[in-house]
Amino acid sequence: MIQSQFISTDYIFKYTIIEQNVDADLVVKMIWKAQTTNIQEILGTNLYNRLVNDTPNFTGQYLTLMNNYVQPALSEWTVYHLTPYINYRFTNKSVSTKSSDNSQPSTLDDLKWLRDQIRSTAEFMSEQTKDFIKNNISDFPEYYQVLQPFDLRPNRTNYFSGIATRGKGLIAPLPPLNNIDPNDFGCCY
Repeated sequence: MIQSQFISTDYIFKYTIIEQNVDADLVVKMIWKAQTTNIQEILGTNLYNRLVNDTPNFTGQYLTLMNNYVQPALSEWTVYHLTPYINYRFTNKSVSTKSSDNSQPSTLDDLKWLRDQIRSTAEFMSEQTKDFIKNNISDFPEYYQVLQPFDLRPNRTNYFSGIATRGKGLIAPLPPLNNIDPNDFGCCY
């Protein structure tokens, strides 16, 4: 199913660090990836589908939501997804690294650091989007509508720490691994 794109390649070239000499087809692919994954996760399926169906004819708070929140967040998520593929290309012979006479490709550590910076900005903008919706609940009834079985619910938080705690957080420091007594766990041998 082909859906409406919330931003164009021109938007990416104008408002992000991506230069116009980057392959526009690659940019379009990453816009789709970011829109259908990250943005749908922020908005939930119902509000996301409402915006897709209304594109580009937004009015009122939907226009404010799109222009001031969704599009900036989408552009940052697009850059996040695009970053590794600017340097690495998949071909029928291999995965190759691009280079030129006047520059050298970034190291993997440099790329990871850069993506972390971009992700932080994208997460911040995503959180602002959710805050705007929650502060204008009556304007976005789709955000809280009952969902179909496979629809995405809006994500509670847009920050990813990389540590999964199953919602309980850390209660106490863990014992050193080299000093574990089986009796500490209520079992015996």
